[in-house]
Amino acid sequence: MPEQSEGWLFRSLTEEWQGELADLYASFLTIETELNGENFLPKRELIFAALTKPISSAKVLIAGQDPYPNRSDAMGLAFSIPKQNDGEQKLPPTLRNIFRELASDVGGELRRNGNLSDWRESGVVLLNRTLTLLEGQSNSHKNIGWDEITNRITERLSKTISVAILWGKDAEKLTPFLDGVTIISSPHPSPLASYRGFFGSRPFTQTNMYLKSAGRKEIDWG
Repeated sequence: MPEQSEGWLFRSLTEEWQGELADLYASFLTIETELNGENFLPKRELIFAALTKPISSAKVLIAGQDPYPNRSDAMGLAFSIPKQNDGEQKLPPTLRNIFRELASDVGGELRRNGNLSDWRESGVVLLNRTLTLLEGQSNSHKNIGWDEITNRITERLSKTISVAILWGKDAEKLTPFLDGVTIISSPHPSPLASYRGFFGSRPFTQTNMYLKSAGRKEIDWG
């Protein structure tokens, strides 16, 4: 993979987020050094896909662990996969569990479109705790410095969002940075943890209830 000029990772952010995170520039360079020459996911231009909307439009944070470890699924939005154009879309088990809980929670048919970009457009920030990984190796970039970045992102979002949905222990570590925000937490929706309290947690109707009470438009979870 060809290397880019120094600072490419920081410049991948929108100008608004560059302004918010400018004092962490050295931390971005440290992470960038780990990424240069590595076969990581998602693609460079998708690393900050969760942060492309204006900060003021953010209403809800959904936090996960790290990207899917395969190239066909990782797209920079936590739990989301790209929309496939041919045939039935194969959903990762974690996303399939999210949709099972969604159908149980709000009613209606099981959602089949695994691309959650519509949630982003509605004000949901789909942020992983760690924003990259080595292809095929979950949690492989857990210790290269992303926590400092995502902590700060979360702290900034806390001034705008009304609700944070934290799925799993890694996501729950963001709690100290969510002062004044309603937090809905449960075990991770992965097959290994979903039956320990994720199913039946009703995060989607709870979120809309809190948004409504705050005078904000509810999310159409589709």
